[in-house]
Amino acid sequence: MPGAVALGAEGTIPDTGRTTAPKFSKDAQVISVSPVIIDQAVRAGASDSFVVHIANQTSQPWKLGIEISGLAPTHGAARGSGGDLDISAAAAQRDTSASSWLTPSTSMLDLAPGEERDVVIEVAVPANASPGGHYAAVQVVPVPPATAGVKVSARITELVLLSVDGAVRHDLAASIKPAGHVAWSTPVRWHVRLHNGGNVHQLVVPTLRVDPLIGRRVRVTGKPIVIFPGETRILDLRAPVRSAPDLLAATLVLVHQKSASGKSTTSDSKKKSGALLVLPLWFVIALLVTLGVISWRIWRRRGRQLDEHFVDGSADAEWHDNIG
Repeated sequence: MPGAVALGAEGTIPDTGRTTAPKFSKDAQVISVSPVIIDQAVRAGASDSFVVHIANQTSQPWKLGIEISGLAPTHGAARGSGGDLDISAAAAQRDTSASSWLTPSTSMLDLAPGEERDVVIEVAVPANASPGGHYAAVQVVPVPPATAGVKVSARITELVLLSVDGAVRHDLAASIKPAGHVAWSTPVRWHVRLHNGGNVHQLVVPTLRVDPLIGRRVRVTGKPIVIFPGETRILDLRAPVRSAPDLLAATLVLVHQKSASGKSTTSDSKKKSGALLVLPLWFVIALLVTLGVISWRIWRRRGRQLDEHFVDGSADAEWHDNIG
């Protein structure tokens, strides 16, 4: 489902400001916006546009405000696949902001129950726009009828990622390493660090490929993530390998998503991780118990041999004494 908000049990629309849409049941009362991400190549001094599709899947009419906001990543590393975004007037003041370039065809929309409408967003790129990434957010603000008794606490956000042609620099550095040299339990984890040193965003899907020495290959595909210029992401990727002793080799594959032009910004890239030894605790405990039992049996056998040797030696000594 595209970006959406649903009516909660108490009539509250929960907030969702992520790049991926929440999941709802087929009977959920939602207002949805699609697509969730606009990734478009533009030219300095040229005009362009894109369409935002809005659907009222509730049983009552809604008035929807259409707003344009600034968009930028927060400073520092963002842990997880969602990332932390600054969607505010302050973000609109940055050099990479494209909020002043966007103009919606309407600032207010009335939708009847079950009605769907398209809103055209005009894009006017300044002639002096610098090459690289420029960003904004289209926010749909539900305004319920005064008699509905429904409280609104959400803005449905669509991310707008524009790439101005020219000296665009792609520089995505990636590294992957296991969470430790030995994994005592499963699933096993790898730490992934992504840093965008270029001047344009990267829209990628991280995929972890695990090749065990004994077991079968495991492939884990993450959610699409946007990495803005200068941003660092720290991800934890988990693989559900079998809970048995094994030696794992992992490869991180970054699949670059295609832009609105249908072309991928860069080719897919791969990074290999160091080896990871899987020694589940149950195996370690079983091994220690087995070694303990074996040691105990060896000790008892040697004890019996010593006792038998002592008895035999005493009998020989007594026999010699009798002869003497």
